[in-house]
Amino acid sequence: MPEISPILSELSKSNIPIPGQENIEFSEVVTIDRVLKNALVLPTKTRPKKIAFIGSEGKEHMFLFKGQEDLHLDERIMQLLHICNLMLAGSSSSRSWPPYCARHYAVTPLGTRSGLIQWAQIKHSMERKNGVPATTAALDIDRPTDLFQKKMRGVFADNNVEAAIIADRSKWPHNLLREVFNSLVKETPKDLISRELWMRAGSCDTWWRVVCRYARSTAVMSLIGAILGLGDRHLDNVLVNLDRGDVVHIDYNICFDK
Repeated sequence: MPEISPILSELSKSNIPIPGQENIEFSEVVTIDRVLKNALVLPTKTRPKKIAFIGSEGKEHMFLFKGQEDLHLDERIMQLLHICNLMLAGSSSSRSWPPYCARHYAVTPLGTRSGLIQWAQIKHSMERKNGVPATTAALDIDRPTDLFQKKMRGVFADNNVEAAIIADRSKWPHNLLREVFNSLVKETPKDLISRELWMRAGSCDTWWRVVCRYARSTAVMSLIGAILGLGDRHLDNVLVNLDRGDVVHIDYNICFDK
């Protein structure tokens, strides 16, 4: 952190509220006491930084600092999800457990080119290794994206596809893409998520509650996603909490059927 921002590194006992407390009483607002010295730079295109604020109550609050990106749309989407939850909470159909709700998180734009995103405490993305549950997957099994690329290279070689076409993804033959997709679908167990949830549950009662929460969470986000025209829903942008069953969508840059 001292190399990234010396000012934040030296921050101490400030009166700055931790982002994401819009619906909390003023007397209960937690402020930033200090910033942890260590920051994790993620190896992605925009090099976002995972940072931690220590609140005035002594707890860690994790955030992702993203640059080169306008987060105002994400902020508006989070506000919409909050409103949807209020509407669902007031309906008669939501009085049973678990409630119908859309999991959301704090997004705080710091301008038109950067902002803070509350770190979603979800340890599992929908991307699983080779269709094997995480509890049994070997560490050396390829990720689905790696498997896809490997299979595409194979079909390109088998069909003598020109290098110019391979270099331009928009020109990849649809029949070859369909062939690879069907092959991956065939190799992936249809009950993959069901097995994950079952193996994580400590009892039948817990499993039933997690499955119900997963079903309702998926239903709500599917409906909202259809209304928003939400795109870019690849496996890294859909997270699932295998302990609770919550489905969390991240990265809302592609909306309104773009």
